[in-house]
Amino acid sequence: MKKTIRYTIYLSIMILILLFVNFYKFNIIEFPPDVVVGDNLLKKGDTVTQDFEVKGDNLNSIGIKIATYDNVSIKGEIKATLYDDNNTEIVNKNINLDSIKDSLFYTLSIPEQKESKGKKYKLCINVLDLGKSDQLSIWSSTEYEYKMYLNDTVQDKSIAIAYKCKRKNYYIYIYELFVALFIILIESFVKKKER
Repeated sequence: MKKTIRYTIYLSIMILILLFVNFYKFNIIEFPPDVVVGDNLLKKGDTVTQDFEVKGDNLNSIGIKIATYDNVSIKGEIKATLYDDNNTEIVNKNINLDSIKDSLFYTLSIPEQKESKGKKYKLCINVLDLGKSDQLSIWSSTEYEYKMYLNDTVQDKSIAIAYKCKRKNYYIYIYELFVALFIILIESFVKKKER
């Protein structure tokens, strides 16, 4: 009985490790380089836009790093809109600022974009409302090739955009088959030991 529990624990640990490897091996997660807090304080009515190119297929989420300056009771709302390279709207979401954690990436889930590799997308952020004494800015990077626009004026930096793509190819199926065979072998080994 103790051997069965021990093998079950080993098997569970192996499955967790394989799941962890699976997530990072089969997803492209792109983070912007050299990110710093934005020095442009935004106000109600401001619009920030930027193009960016995706390096993988199956784009399924983007992240925006927003600074609320440790104000947990910030009041206001922004609208995040993502357009594809044909200027077709992919997602349009209103976000209450009190749901944003200061200086962490806010994840915007989008319908999976099958052939996103090499395509340009445009992110548009509109400040719909902001409390009079509240401060808001978007983290930025000076090392990114695309420039951000603030109210149609080009800036010398870019929005700190992160994105995630899910890789789907035959390697995944081989990997899943290997995991299934590994589990079957472990189970048969445990059963033989119990006899």
